[in-house]
Amino acid sequence: MFPYPSGRLHLGHVRVYTLNDVLARYNRLRGFYVINPIGFDSFGLPAENAAIERNIEPDVWTDSNVEYMKNQLKELSFSFDWNRELSTCKPSYYKWTQYLFLQMYLKGIVFKKEALVNWDPVDKTVLANEQIDENGKSWRSGALVEKKILKQWFIKSSAYAKSLMDSMENLSTDDWEIVKNIQKMWIGKCNGCFIDFDLEYEDKSLEKTILSVFTQSPQGVYGVSHININKHHLILKSFKQHTEENNKVPCYAINPFTKEKIPVYLKNESEFGTLNSQGIPYLDAKLAIPSLDTIDKKFAIENGLKFRDIIFDQKLINSQKFDGYNFSDAFKLACEDLLKMNRGGHITSERLSDWCISRQRYWGCPIPLVYCDKCEVVPVPLDQLPVELPKMKNNNSSLKNNNWHHTKCPNCGGPAVRETDTMDTFMDSSWYYLRYLDIENKKEPFGTEVAMKDMPVDIYIGGVEHAMTHLFVSRLICHFLYDSKKLPSKEPFKRFIAMGMVKGETFKTKNGRYVQAKNVKKISEKFYCSQTDEELTVDFEKMSKSKLNGIDPQDMIQKYGVDFTRLFLLSFVHPKSDRNFMLSSDMVNGTLGIFQKLWELVGTACYEIEKLNPHENEDSNQKLKLNNELYRVRNSQISMINYNLNENFNLPSYLVAFSKIIKFLKKYPARHYDENFYKLLAETLIIASPVIPHFTSECWSKIKNIQLLNKHFDFDKLVVEQKWPDVDSNWMLDLNLNVNGKNAMLLKINPKELEDLNLKAAIELFQNGKCLEQKLKKSLDNYEMSLMIKPFLKATLYLNEKK
Repeated sequence: MFPYPSGRLHLGHVRVYTLNDVLARYNRLRGFYVINPIGFDSFGLPAENAAIERNIEPDVWTDSNVEYMKNQLKELSFSFDWNRELSTCKPSYYKWTQYLFLQMYLKGIVFKKEALVNWDPVDKTVLANEQIDENGKSWRSGALVEKKILKQWFIKSSAYAKSLMDSMENLSTDDWEIVKNIQKMWIGKCNGCFIDFDLEYEDKSLEKTILSVFTQSPQGVYGVSHININKHHLILKSFKQHTEENNKVPCYAINPFTKEKIPVYLKNESEFGTLNSQGIPYLDAKLAIPSLDTIDKKFAIENGLKFRDIIFDQKLINSQKFDGYNFSDAFKLACEDLLKMNRGGHITSERLSDWCISRQRYWGCPIPLVYCDKCEVVPVPLDQLPVELPKMKNNNSSLKNNNWHHTKCPNCGGPAVRETDTMDTFMDSSWYYLRYLDIENKKEPFGTEVAMKDMPVDIYIGGVEHAMTHLFVSRLICHFLYDSKKLPSKEPFKRFIAMGMVKGETFKTKNGRYVQAKNVKKISEKFYCSQTDEELTVDFEKMSKSKLNGIDPQDMIQKYGVDFTRLFLLSFVHPKSDRNFMLSSDMVNGTLGIFQKLWELVGTACYEIEKLNPHENEDSNQKLKLNNELYRVRNSQISMINYNLNENFNLPSYLVAFSKIIKFLKKYPARHYDENFYKLLAETLIIASPVIPHFTSECWSKIKNIQLLNKHFDFDKLVVEQKWPDVDSNWMLDLNLNVNGKNAMLLKINPKELEDLNLKAAIELFQNGKCLEQKLKKSLDNYEMSLMIKPFLKATLYLNEKK
């Protein structure tokens, strides 16, 4: 996941990108073509605010931060493909963000509607939530923020709700469990659709609008008597007079099927179902269909409302083309008709809101639309993209009332004005991984042929707290592009590593004031403020300036070096777990010990090679025993490392495994050093090189003159360019048979057999010699069968008797 260029890398960045680099280097060593790009998510409000505070242009501030972070990334030896670098604030990138916006606009996925926004009455501007303090006041003017209805641009997320929900079944539970659970909660049960009604007001001075109503029964539209709304509905803001509950609202909806006028009533919010986290119903409008609801029928009769009975003997009547259909069978037909009429119809849930992408700020991607009195809303022609941001003058971030704002209509050539909202930065980051694949393409965002070959992304890494919304909108955009036949699959990412948070130690007084670590003293296992003698509580919290617990990775690098920093950040804790960051003496010494042992081992090996005499004082039994142990250690640990770097991304276990090889080699008697020993030593450097590339390169330069290694390695290449060591082909792995929860048999298979293993092949292996039937004493037809493979390690065939 690419970073926001805030100015400096923090430890969370370094942890994520070190893991990313280890996996990239590992897979290159295995012979794969690895695309490991980097870019910067460089639009957004923080840069705009920082620029205004410093009286400089946002692009100048952003570019300087990008340059600083690039130098940090390079100092840490992250092996990114810098020739694929991108920055979302550059016209060469956001030209294609605008292009994608227009593709969705032309297909009806982008639309404009009224929405409730934060309004600063002093600055007369819309504020993002981040610009409002804890007292509900504008951070800039100090005014109490008001709520105001404005027309905003939306992407119709609801059009892809069912597709997004169904496609999650193809994402592995191990990688995606947290994301799937949250996104399923966001989306909700896709059991209905929205119907878009034209809304007309009794006050003819009010502009006609659309009333969107979610219903689980669109096929009942011919039987609607009225529409209920609750007090949270935006149309109530249009009326000067107050409407009491159970009374008619001064407007009516037009039935898209019958063209009849439908009255609208204000009802108590208790009638609108499930509440959101703010205690407000997800729905603010619902259809009243008397044939389906006795309460609606009673209300309609009491208020003299017209309606049709539409169900007789479970079949639809008085419903024109739906007549004679079973009620449930007509659901799909009604949705299809609504889609054809452009009146809703996308199968969705009551929960999922459409994505508002309008942002009332300067530093964002301009929305490529103009407004003309004659032609109304006109998209900017593709050959006129990008619509570039004008330079910000005199700290004025408004895009209105300047030369850029006023333009000509692309249709008629008459006077027009540009849209002055910019896009949500999630729009910029929703597709960047696609641009990486075809960064030089001047004709389109990416070539379809390139995407068909290289998508989806194999491994995606990032923190869950940052990734949750980003992953949703990335999935949404890819579902749209898949439908447009631009991608080979709906999902953008195969595997996701949800990185845990790096937390720093905090010291806090009883009233919640944070104290710097340098002002803390420890007495009898308790902590006190050295300035006030107040007792402090100690915890680990997300690192931040306000909590005084941040650690600059630059300090670690200067004190211990790059390789130490990389190794230390991946040790002790699984990447998916939160890391309570401490630089304790035990942890530091343990990490430094790995470097020391490996350096001593290489030094001893280079010294002993000069004395090597394979025939002097040879103890054949001892030699055989050592070689057998070397064979076991080598193959078992490489198998374990391959599993940890391929399957569960358990970096601490990877580090433990190569430490075990080092420990074994350290105990190896010098008088028995032979070709097998030296080969494993060289392989150990290759195995360790993804995480400590500088140190292993230095060690490699020490052993490159050992001649007996020349037939195994190409010393014209660096250690980071070697071939990853293979497990010996005669190394045998376990294939277990588990019957009804108990281990019943064990076979040994080689690594190639495990790699090619499937359910049918596993059964055949156990059937050889008819031993399987003898063991079961029943036909295989009586069992449910499944195969679980732990790649590189083992496999288990499960047989569970059918009940």
